Amino acid sequence: MAAFQIGCALFFGEAGKYTVEQFTNRANMHGQIEAQINLMKQDFILLALELEKLKEYSGLYWDKKLHLE
Repeated sequence: MAAFQIGCALFFGEAGKYTVEQFTNRANMHGQIEAQINLMKQDFILLALELEKLKEYSGLYWDKKLHLE
């Protein structure tokens, strides 16, 4: 197996034998992934709030327009 394939198996596989440096790197990588997922979650929450505002605004707009006609 090539070194790259072994590294991928260690970092993305279920288990394996790690050096201290590899284990630290794997833990750091998982921490970074978790942080990115949390940022994405916040973005989705903000998007949902903006869509809700847009829905409310468009509903108010159409309600007013229908009453004026």
